[in-house]
Amino acid sequence: MHLTITKFQVSPHLTEADVVSMFEQSTERYAQIPGLLAKHYFVGPGRQAGGVYLWENEAQAKAVLGAEFAEAIRQRFGSAPTVESMYCPLSLDNARRSVRIA
Repeated sequence: MHLTITKFQVSPHLTEADVVSMFEQSTERYAQIPGLLAKHYFVGPGRQAGGVYLWENEAQAKAVLGAEFAEAIRQRFGSAPTVESMYCPLSLDNARRSVRIA
């Protein structure tokens, strides 16, 4: 499996409620992406926001989180994201009582 963490600064004209609403509106689109196992959205301190993605493999992550993705985030939220990428050997989901192993 593969894990990516995206972070970006939210434009001052957007409220936290705006950001959460935009996140909610994107869930259907992300639910259709092949290879995306899970996505967690976050809003952090200092007007930072982003997502933590779990993918079946690195190629699928790279296919989605490229230049077009960065430009779409910049247009919606006001800045392009940084993307951290790493191998994920296993994932624990306590709510479903499951463990995924790469």
